[in-house]
Amino acid sequence: MNGETKKEASGSTTSNENTSDDAEKQDKEQQEQLMRETQKKGQQEQLEREKQNSATADNMSKGTIGAIENFDKEDDWTQWQERLDQFFVVNEKKVPLLLTLIGKKGCALLRNLCIPDAPSTKTYQQLTQLMKNHLQPAPSEIVERYNFKGCIQKESESVKSFCARLKQLAMHCSFGTELTNNLRDQFVCGIRCESTKKRLLGEKDLTFDKAIQLATGMEMASRDAAGMSTTSMNNAASINNVKGKQRQDKEGAKKDNNSKNNSAGKACFYCGKTNHLAAQ
Repeated sequence: MNGETKKEASGSTTSNENTSDDAEKQDKEQQEQLMRETQKKGQQEQLEREKQNSATADNMSKGTIGAIENFDKEDDWTQWQERLDQFFVVNEKKVPLLLTLIGKKGCALLRNLCIPDAPSTKTYQQLTQLMKNHLQPAPSEIVERYNFKGCIQKESESVKSFCARLKQLAMHCSFGTELTNNLRDQFVCGIRCESTKKRLLGEKDLTFDKAIQLATGMEMASRDAAGMSTTSMNNAASINNVKGKQRQDKEGAKKDNNSKNNSAGKACFYCGKTNHLAAQ
């Protein structure tokens, strides 16, 4: 009886130990599972942060209205700055974005232009003016006006192309409020077609826009008339060719008939038969 009691007690102890081991094993598995979930969550959060950082960097380079490439010293500074101005949304971002998008070489150049100050201490307007003065120094007004006054229409240049070239030459002439008057005067003086020039000179209260309109209309009319004249000449030449061929055919037929009439009743000296000659 006592032996059975001891055996039961021993079995109970072993069972308790097994239960304790199972509990510890279960707790360990739960801890490992919790660690895996925590690690996975951390990785997901890291990926999300990286995605947000990537989106932020993408927004910095592309903005909400498109992308803009880094500035190249070979590019036109004014045009690049105009595109950059359209890229900005918040005024406080202008200087940081400029220093970022200007590129490595551009940033080094801007830093040298700002010495002894740092570029970040200056305003956007100051930085862009420094770059413009360095990359696109203002040309001589006298030279620019001299080139403008000497501008005439080229032989194969259309009226609109001549007008565009005049406007480009007037950009640095500092005409101010007299810009359109100077454009009108040089347009009339530089036009090649004499009939167009006479028409413009005879026009009362002529403006630059009206001069362009009249000159363009006369240019188109002259071109259309030339095309019609060429077509008429080609048609006339075709008719003359047909008439010439008909005349040649008639003359050939006439000669053939005369040849037959001349041989009628005469004997061929070669074969002795009549109504033809040896040449026929």
